[in-house]
Amino acid sequence: MAHSGAAWGIDVGECALKALCCRPHEEHAGELVIEAFDYIPYPTILPQSGADRDQLIGNALQEFLSRNEINGDPVAISVPSHSGLARFIQLPPNSKKKVSDIVQHEARQQIPDALEDVVWDFQLLTETTKDNKRAPAREIGLFAMKRSHVSRFLRPFQEAGIHVAIIQLSACSISNYVCFDRIGNPPPVGEEDENAPGSIVAISLGTNTTDVVITNGQKAWQDNLPIGGNHFTKALSKGLGLTSAKAEHLKRNAKKADDPTALAQAMQPAFRDLAAEIQGSLESFLDNHHDVQIEEVMVLGNTAKLPGLQQYLSRNLDQKVTVPGEFVNLTEDRTAVPQPFTKNRLSFSVAYGLCVQALGRGQFSTNLLPTIPNYRLAVNSFDRISSLLVSLLIMIGAAVVALVIVYFARRLTAGQVAIPVKPVDVASRPADAALGLKRDLEPPGIEDAPELDEPKLHDTLNSVANAVSQRVAILSDENLDADSQPAKGKGLGDERMAGIGGEGDLLYEPQRQIRFEPQSNQEYARWLDFFGIELGVLGRDNQIYYAYNLSQAKPDVRNGKPPQETRLYMNSAGTPLAILDNRLARKAGIARHGSIVLQFYPPEAQAILFGLEQQAAGDRKLDVIRRTVFRVSRKGKTFEFSVEEQDLR
Repeated sequence: MAHSGAAWGIDVGECALKALCCRPHEEHAGELVIEAFDYIPYPTILPQSGADRDQLIGNALQEFLSRNEINGDPVAISVPSHSGLARFIQLPPNSKKKVSDIVQHEARQQIPDALEDVVWDFQLLTETTKDNKRAPAREIGLFAMKRSHVSRFLRPFQEAGIHVAIIQLSACSISNYVCFDRIGNPPPVGEEDENAPGSIVAISLGTNTTDVVITNGQKAWQDNLPIGGNHFTKALSKGLGLTSAKAEHLKRNAKKADDPTALAQAMQPAFRDLAAEIQGSLESFLDNHHDVQIEEVMVLGNTAKLPGLQQYLSRNLDQKVTVPGEFVNLTEDRTAVPQPFTKNRLSFSVAYGLCVQALGRGQFSTNLLPTIPNYRLAVNSFDRISSLLVSLLIMIGAAVVALVIVYFARRLTAGQVAIPVKPVDVASRPADAALGLKRDLEPPGIEDAPELDEPKLHDTLNSVANAVSQRVAILSDENLDADSQPAKGKGLGDERMAGIGGEGDLLYEPQRQIRFEPQSNQEYARWLDFFGIELGVLGRDNQIYYAYNLSQAKPDVRNGKPPQETRLYMNSAGTPLAILDNRLARKAGIARHGSIVLQFYPPEAQAILFGLEQQAAGDRKLDVIRRTVFRVSRKGKTFEFSVEEQDLR
């Protein structure tokens, strides 16, 4: 049973559910005490093909509730870092009253979706005053997640009857753990200490991704890499010819392997890829933070226990890499069972950081839980528009009913008017008079109708063209840079052209997407170079800054004007490929010019895509295709396109 004043941190990982309950230490203010914990592995990992994510998590939560009591203690849960967005922004010097307005403006610029469709929060990190006559400069952390993603992660907890108080990105939870357990007593948030300690690099190895967190207790930086423990499982399966299940078992019991040499050789490719990804992330950080000194690099997660991984990273990163043996400021109570916790200690860092935040001790206090009283009632843009249309129809119906009532009320209450009758002598009529024949009235002709001034077709097309031009202008001011799951990319084609004049109809351009799962940044760059695809950044000075030959150590760059660009382009913002595009843009030195990174396809590649699209469509016309999904496949040292999906209107 949890002690009064305790808090739960639940990390829903992709291999297992980790839960930790902590309370403040009675005698040592800088320490926490473990009240309870639980480690529940899933029968199959969540990313495995055919795995029912909601069912596996729901069963794990039911097992958790059968063995633990929450008793009204606050519950904090984590979500994968690649499911949300994290930005660290330096605000211009300004008064404290204007900080909220400036952050609101930055949120609209940095978050690619409408603010009404996301849950977002920010954290003040540092506040520096170099001159007493000037307002202080501030650095903030901005975090966001789509409301639909929040609802998806909350659903298993709602069905299990667990009230969630805090939702936090896993990378922020790792920062809270590092600051509380490894640094200890950092300055209050917002105050920058000139004698601050050096930064600690925490590398948290997950199943499919890896979080890289750098912090000194004041400033912070995060990155998410497309490599994890599952990468090592695939290397063993390929190198030793094992099934996925046997390779996973061998990885978890690597120290008991019959042939350690063969095991190490099979994992060498995975070791190299991991070191290269981490090295690239650290170089990107140090390029923008020249004054930072790295004092410690530590590896977290059960994958960190692989034989030789710690030594390999130390040699290739040119840093001393450590694997924490215990938590410094966390005390095990007598009620906790130490053996399972000690065995999986390296995987409890996120849950530990969640408890630190829930007890008010964390560097990050942001919360991505919707602030409405009942998050089941959260609405999105579709709900608002549909509600508006329904309200409008109700008002129109009420008005029609009122008019009908008024009409019949006037008919029923109108008084009867006596009409004088004059007798007529029938015999006095002329002999040739018609008997009761009515006068035939001709209906009005077309010449009697008012002239209708209808808009011409070319006027309509001009309006469509103007709308498209305005959309292009808007794109030059938007920031569409968002992270996504890098394990499986899906780029969205954003080239939409105005309709072509014909028999009064418009031709619609299909929506095009690219799906590609590169093994590394270098392979992704080789794919772009193979098809001659250039990356372009829309500059704030109304220029496009291009980068090509991206697989080289220093890519070539050039610039041009947007009106001169006629090639097919695609925008990967909001997809996992955006991470790789932004890294290559930073590598080429063009990322500083703007935030929108586009892929420009040469005529040859465009012809290949259009040919495959028409081949898949058969005899159908282009305007009946709603969406075409292209698959990029490796073929030896080359790459090729194919059509994976095609939807019709």
